[in-house]
Amino acid sequence: MFILPSDMKSDEIKKTTLRQAILEKKLVEFQYADGTKVLEPHMVAFNRTGHILLQGWFVRGDSRFGEQGWQEYMLAGISALKILPEAFPHPRFGYNPNDESKFVAIHCCL
Repeated sequence: MFILPSDMKSDEIKKTTLRQAILEKKLVEFQYADGTKVLEPHMVAFNRTGHILLQGWFVRGDSRFGEQGWQEYMLAGISALKILPEAFPHPRFGYNPNDESKFVAIHCCL
């Protein structure tokens, strides 16, 4: 029997949860380095350095910038992830899942 290391299990759970939220167009809430975030998740993908990222529209929560807009978060830094009942209607303006300058492999996207 093959057992995933605990950090890999955690990443798989996060990817599964985010995939569900993206497919259902539901907001997510999670903890990150500087506090609680609420996001419209648009994509989970690998960047050019091999890290898996969540890209989405920051709706509310703790932010260095204090305003809505595009944000990216390393999956490894996300904790207490949950899907909220709030939905969003469509991708935000400027969403580009084909941006090869940033992402090399997409796990899931709108």
